Amino acid sequence: MRYDKRLSVVLQRGQEEYNPLTHRIEKTEDVIEEIPCYLSPISLERSMAIFGTYDKRIIVARCQGKPSKVHQEVYIEGQKYKVIRQIAYRLRYELYLEVVR
Repeated sequence: MRYDKRLSVVLQRGQEEYNPLTHRIEKTEDVIEEIPCYLSPISLERSMAIFGTYDKRIIVARCQGKPSKVHQEVYIEGQKYKVIRQIAYRLRYELYLEVVR
């Protein structure tokens, strides 16, 4: 498999904190990690078998290594995806993603 696509995973959202030097509330940056992956859509039959519905358009992202933690939201080329299922194997893990509209 070629891991030529990139996932942008939001690990931690920025928090608003008070800065005593400027006497203002400032927002810190989001912590985002870029992960190489292989993307492939699943068939309608497999979607029906796994999720019980045809109307979901699910993409499977296969990534190498171990996940740093459970991912909640993922961005692929600027499009936001919701993680439906995360499966960890010995040397890789899979994320089942659905487009957030």
